[in-house]
Order: sequence, then structure tokens, then C-alpha cells
Amino acid sequence: RVFSASRLASRVVRLSGALEENVLLAAGGDDTGELYAAMRSFAGQGDERRIALAERHRAAFGANGPVLDAYAEGCYDGVHLLVALAAAGVLSAREATAAARRLLAGDGEAEGWACAPLGPPGAGGYLARADGLDLTVITRL
Repeated sequence: RVFSASRLASRVVRLSGALEENVLLAAGGDDTGELYAAMRSFAGQGDERRIALAERHRAAFGANGPVLDAYAEGCYDGVHLLVALAAAGVLSAREATAAARRLLAGDGEAEGWACAPLGPPGAGGYLARADGLDLTVITRL
């Protein structure tokens, strides 16, 4: 808030690799138009997988549940990766790293993701701009 009130606010572009919806809300938002975030996902990105996850989240926690942010999505995907590794029978430390790489790359063993209702997570990320209390996705990275 102090930065937003300073004369630098309209001249300095800020980019964060860790700014998600909960942090923006806690900071009171940003209306400078110069605060950007690069993350794997955002609540407002609107792709099919994110919408399906948001519907499952709302069904579980209701309309007043916590914001479904990139960290929550990463935790969700991590749990399903663990289930996929267990289904493939590769939970030992020696086998798990290589198997996880194959699963996340989409090479073989895709049936391991059959336990994950939304399938494997996608690669890449998004760039979003803070608009008040919202992060608006402006492009895919």
C-alpha cells in the first residue's frame, strides 16, 4: 500500500513468481497496473481443467471456502502424483524420481493418472496482472 501511494508506483513494473490470489488479498490489492505475477495457475485463467478443479473445490468447501490458489492446486496434483506412483508400484526412492519424471512428461504409464479425476497437470504457466483484488491472466507462458 505504501508503494502504491509513492510516485514510483506508475513507473516501476513489478513481477513476482510467488504472488497468488491470497497474497494479493492480504496486501489489500493493487491498482497501479504495474504488478504482475508468473505462476503455474490462477483462479481466473478459465481453462477446462481449472474450471473442473474449482467445481470440485466448491462442492467440497462451499462458496465461502478458501481461495483455490496455485499452491492448493500444486498440493492436489502432488497427492495424485503420489497415488499414480503407488498405482505403478514405484514408491521406492530409487524408482520414484524416474517414474515421476515419466508420468509428468506424459511418457508411458499414463494409466497411472487414471486415479486423478482431472488427469495430469499441464506444463507451463501464466502471466497475470493485478487489477485491484483480482489477478487477471494476460497470457500463457
